[in-house]
Amino acid sequence: MIAAQRFIRKTLLVLGLLTSLSLASACQQAAAPRSDEVTFAVVIPDGASEAESAWRTYLEDMASLTGLKIKPNFAADDNASVKAMHNNRVQAGLFSNTAALNAVRDASAYVIARASDPTAPDGYRSVIVTRADSGLTLAHLTACSGGLRLGMGAEASLAGNQAPLTYLFLPEKIDPDTCFASVDRSEPPNQINNLITGKLDATVSNSIALQRFNTASPKEAARLKVIWSSPLLPDPPLLLRKDLDPATREKLRSFILSYGTGDGPEAERQRGVLARLGLGAFQPADDTHLLPIREMEAAQTLIAARKDNDPQTLAQAEKAFEAIAAQRRALAKPVEAPADPL
Repeated sequence: MIAAQRFIRKTLLVLGLLTSLSLASACQQAAAPRSDEVTFAVVIPDGASEAESAWRTYLEDMASLTGLKIKPNFAADDNASVKAMHNNRVQAGLFSNTAALNAVRDASAYVIARASDPTAPDGYRSVIVTRADSGLTLAHLTACSGGLRLGMGAEASLAGNQAPLTYLFLPEKIDPDTCFASVDRSEPPNQINNLITGKLDATVSNSIALQRFNTASPKEAARLKVIWSSPLLPDPPLLLRKDLDPATREKLRSFILSYGTGDGPEAERQRGVLARLGLGAFQPADDTHLLPIREMEAAQTLIAARKDNDPQTLAQAEKAFEAIAAQRRALAKPVEAPADPL
């Protein structure tokens, strides 16, 4: 009798386990997207209705020309989009470079293309600007002789902070907070105004913003001069998940890299859609697009190691930084066609 009861309990336990596994499998299958369905992530600030409208037009064109079901995923910040891609609730999207690096590392994603600015299709640069009549040179700026006031971007800003730290201040072993009398981290337009009015001696900007300022205010822009430029910085990349159906990946690739190119009324209409987004045609790219971001990340680690002044940690940080910097320098030419990850 006891043996029979034990057998019944074991049988029920096994059946319960099998049922649980079956339900879990069914849930996973229900959560997995169909091969012809793609959710596309875009970060849109709250209240940016014009941008959302333009993206909806772009994604409607994507659905029409690929035959896929395209669903938008509009989020207020990149972290939400990266998490959604990690959980396979998003299979494609346009990301900031920092978020893209996280997605490539942790969300089974890869770079297929990069955005481009219509006025700077090859990319943009971080620049340091001063007044043309100031007599200030880069040598004066990096001498850290005291008294100079510098404008910089927020810590997370690629062009406003990370690029000058990586490509100028780190090689010169300069800490801006101790080198300059003050560091202004207000909004970029305020900094340009503060520079013109003499409240700053120099400020960090970027080549695209400077070009737009020149178009909008040519007389004021003529009073400025650039005393330093960074290497080319990467535009935001467009990512796909690696486990997308190969046929779906190819349809998306073809659409993304051909949209807004060519001649004729339809190509002009597509360029108009991209223009509403502040974009030119997407350009081919692969994961090497993120090398400058990895380099800036390694630079932050190296800067922290220098402050800690631990010889072993410093040596490791210097080695890691130089390895990534060497990879970036070795990029001989732009990518002609993005490599399929599988």
